[in-house]
Amino acid sequence: MNCFNHPDRPAVAQCPDCSKGLCLECATAHEQIICDNCFQKQQNAEALYTFRQIRAESKAIIREMVWSAILGIGAVIFVFLTTQPSEQEIPPVPIAILTFGIFAGIPAAWNALSFNSRPWKKKFKEQKSNSDSQPFIWFFLPFIFLYYFIILWGLIALLKLTIAFCIGIFILPFRLYRNIKRLNELKKLQAAYKNGH
Repeated sequence: MNCFNHPDRPAVAQCPDCSKGLCLECATAHEQIICDNCFQKQQNAEALYTFRQIRAESKAIIREMVWSAILGIGAVIFVFLTTQPSEQEIPPVPIAILTFGIFAGIPAAWNALSFNSRPWKKKFKEQKSNSDSQPFIWFFLPFIFLYYFIILWGLIALLKLTIAFCIGIFILPFRLYRNIKRLNELKKLQAAYKNGH
């Protein structure tokens, strides 16, 4: 078998993806043994994956900011529609700012309280992979405890929502600054990937 790129040279290795023969020069051209064509495909796939990650993160940040704006503006409108002007002892501007800050801070605090790394998911996957040894238990266990899991999840969500409601107004400015800064960085990265850099 001779090299695909250099037919006059004997092949010393094969590309793991397409099984083309590679001479010593072609086999050592990259960090791993792979032909140029497959290496380019691999690089394009990694770039596309990174590009999709950038877009997904940008959408998540924009979604958080939109929800903050909707909740904040909606709460201000609701407060001023349900309160009579004669009942207000405090001027309306501080009330509007405080109401907006409290309710707009809920999505920011909720996301701040959500941690990206959840080791319990990995443990659950490992336990799930060992379920072959106990098929009967693992089949009926979710049905038995489903009710309790729903209640527990509801209590955790309620606790998280309460904490987010209390601390949201303090987290909102920092989170807003971080989101705007991160959006600018992601736009630059997206533009770089579109231009092929």
